[in-house]
Amino acid sequence: MTNRANKTKQEIAAGKRLRQFREAKGLTQTQLADKLPGKTNQSIIHDLETAEYRLNGQMLIDLCKILDMSCDELLGIKAPNPLFKDPELVKRLSKIDKLKKKDREMLIGLVDTFLSKA
Repeated sequence: MTNRANKTKQEIAAGKRLRQFREAKGLTQTQLADKLPGKTNQSIIHDLETAEYRLNGQMLIDLCKILDMSCDELLGIKAPNPLFKDPELVKRLSKIDKLKKKDREMLIGLVDTFLSKA
């Protein structure tokens, strides 16, 4: 990562997208840093989100794997899947995914029943 005095619009936008995807996954900056290899801490995540530092290639790959997104999505080359534009929906889906299998199946059954009546 390189210290950035002159930030480009693309770098600022990528930092905002990083924060959006991190929050949608329900992760704090510290939790995200803990999932990354090496000596990454909360302040580095903050600096990436505010474009104070430029992502290096390996950090970009690691972040995208953890956040379950493509590098193109994070960099703004490709729009994120429209299903995941609503951060609140993504948070809820993430919580549903963490439920016990039986509870998750019951909830999905309820949703399916509700949607079939729409």
